Amino acid sequence: MHALTRMCPAKVNLFLKVIGRRPDGYHNLITVMQPLSLADELTLTLTGKAIGLACDHPELPQDERNLAYRAAQVFQAARGQKFGVEIRLKKNIPVAAGLGGGAVTPPEC
Repeated sequence: MHALTRMCPAKVNLFLKVIGRRPDGYHNLITVMQPLSLADELTLTLTGKAIGLACDHPELPQDERNLAYRAAQVFQAARGQKFGVEIRLKKNIPVAAGLGGGAVTPPEC
């Protein structure tokens, strides 16, 4: 199968204002962001019917707790069909550093 690889740049917020909370728990924002040259590398490969995720960062979940995994689920639902995709994420952006590199969710108790 052919793979699609894209660089996902870090960003810094030059301005950020939270203007409300959405029903899904996320927030509505007004923001001005500046992309940086630092970037994660994301590779997608179509497969059977399952979503798979491999990430080289040991602290990031590799299941439905990961935003890349959830994005694939949302895309499946929007298309109204199941498809498989293998997601490979090579982390270069520090996690939880305010650069858009993701956050580490504490383990459930």
